[in-house]
Amino acid sequence: MKLLLLPALVVLAVFAAALAALFRWSLLEFVPGSLQTGGLTLANLRGVLAPQYLGAIRDTVVLSALTTVLTLVAAYPVAYALARTPSRRVRSAILVLTLAPFFTGAIVRTYAWVLVLGNTVLAWPVPMLFTERGVLVGLVHFSMPTMILVLAAALSHIDPVYERARSRCRCRASSPAASSCSRGRSRRFPPPSCWAAAGSR
Repeated sequence: MKLLLLPALVVLAVFAAALAALFRWSLLEFVPGSLQTGGLTLANLRGVLAPQYLGAIRDTVVLSALTTVLTLVAAYPVAYALARTPSRRVRSAILVLTLAPFFTGAIVRTYAWVLVLGNTVLAWPVPMLFTERGVLVGLVHFSMPTMILVLAAALSHIDPVYERARSRCRCRASSPAASSCSRGRSRRFPPPSCWAAAGSR
């Protein structure tokens, strides 16, 4: 079992070494026009706290959080239908539509969104092209196939019998059966936060 972890540990060690080298270079003074570095300095780290960089970091964090939440909300019904539909035709159709973006180039999809968001196909009440709203739409569209596949894989491992039993579970909080009911649900159902974390990677 420990030998199976060896490749993962090697990859982690390589990434850790790269990050350590990057941090080391960030503490050295930059000499313009030369490949040589100067002495130790904290000017590079203080430069990251400049208003323009803080604004970029803030926008990145906000867009990442909104993309994760909106992708999860939009992908969950599709993933549930993919994992629970009894019809093979419906499952195949959903799977083909989910995998279709993987077979389309990023440039083609980008130009398609330029046409859609630029009032060429639809008339938007607010500007969408070259705005944060348009970027958010593109990020959600880009992330949905991966989120759908991850959620569908997680849902397919949950027995539908447990779902029906959970829906019929009406334990009172003060009754002794409530604790056993909650323990049973926690054992059979992985927390939704795990699904979201896996799909947002």
